[in-house]
Amino acid sequence: MATMTRAWPAAWLAVATIAFAAACGPGPSAGQTAATTTGWHLVTFGDSIPFGQDDCGECETFTTLFGDAIAKATGKSVEVQNLSTHDNLTGARLLGRIQTSKPFRDAVADADIIVVTIGHNDTPWNSDDDPCDGANGDTFNWSKYTGDCVTQLARRHGDELDKILTEIETRPALTIKDLKGHTDPDWCPGCGDFGVLHALKQAIADLGLYPHEVLTISGIGCSSNLPGYINTYGMHTLHGRSLAVATGAALANHELKVVVTGGDGDGYGIGGNHLLHAMRRNVDLTYIVMDNQIYGLTTGQISPTSIKGMKTKSTPFGSVENPINPIPLAIAAGATYVARGYTGQVKHLVELIKGGMQHKGFALIDCFSPCVTFNKDNTHEFFKQRTQKLEDMGHDPMDFHQAIERAFAWGEAIPIGLFWKREDLPALDELEPVLAEGGAMARRPLGIDADTARALVAELM
Repeated sequence: MATMTRAWPAAWLAVATIAFAAACGPGPSAGQTAATTTGWHLVTFGDSIPFGQDDCGECETFTTLFGDAIAKATGKSVEVQNLSTHDNLTGARLLGRIQTSKPFRDAVADADIIVVTIGHNDTPWNSDDDPCDGANGDTFNWSKYTGDCVTQLARRHGDELDKILTEIETRPALTIKDLKGHTDPDWCPGCGDFGVLHALKQAIADLGLYPHEVLTISGIGCSSNLPGYINTYGMHTLHGRSLAVATGAALANHELKVVVTGGDGDGYGIGGNHLLHAMRRNVDLTYIVMDNQIYGLTTGQISPTSIKGMKTKSTPFGSVENPINPIPLAIAAGATYVARGYTGQVKHLVELIKGGMQHKGFALIDCFSPCVTFNKDNTHEFFKQRTQKLEDMGHDPMDFHQAIERAFAWGEAIPIGLFWKREDLPALDELEPVLAEGGAMARRPLGIDADTARALVAELM
């Protein structure tokens, strides 16, 4: 979206409103639209100036005149969408409509050029507060509305106009479609990882984040292919090393939202060492573990979270090992946001991911993501019958002892939700003095000349 309004002084807009609106009488119904062909999409908001007046004699609709001028100057056709009204609209009321009206928000999202006019209905005509003293009832002596008095009137509307322009310039929200990656998932039909991908996209969209503000990093495994399926910055790293890369990224640009995705083997097995220290350091990132309790990419061996007695290709007589429980491990190791989700409860999972991404510090979200091909024990039906939301139990995520106790619950009732959260522990980037001033390291000057920088990059690559 491009907007030309910021380049125009508030005085010009206010003067335009005073002059045109007062000169023209009542006109057609609100929201008239004059559509032409494709090209520029011009949207106007405000009081009666862009509205146009039928009984104005030689006066033409301001919006049409403006659109014609743009078409002539650029050689492109202009489609005009007029959302102005002739109902004593003030700046405050216009701001409210832009904030709350879906047609207004949709128009802002689709517009190439936006024109805002306010002023006439905000001006104290026929009062001692009118610096120009040119109004007499409904009659105006326009010769008095020049110079300093008009500037004084315009300045009165500057703050209001700034609020309106700021609201209009607020970027349009993205949808899940905007976050679709360039590659389609190659997971098995029915794989729980589809639910995580959908939930992550929805969480990013709900938080109003753009693709360039999110970095998705993974290790190796079925679930670790996820960065290729989502439209954000992404890195597909080494087995078990995703958190090491993510820690570097989070410190290099602490303004990014860093999300790490992977499976239980990648994260709790070979990556376990990095997991412990990332939690201990309270690195500001969100780690979503798609826990299917099996190694799926290598076609079905036990993983660190496989239940004792589970029969797989690597344990044909049943596993003799006890599984790891990542929830109490994370709480004890220092993670400051610890949750568990289930891909069969996508809306619930969306909220957990949003909470993790908004949290300042290390957020672990262990997510039951059933493997429909190789794990015949921990199926969708298994979790559907057993999972219960912590919110329905009256759980307090600030209560450490309660969090630990419920983290060990497993059987006919398996809790999902936010187990533990603390906000008094600073994240790693907040403890690093060099990051306290100057913004993200990635955006700071290198301090070396361009040729030296290119030589270093070439050597490292």
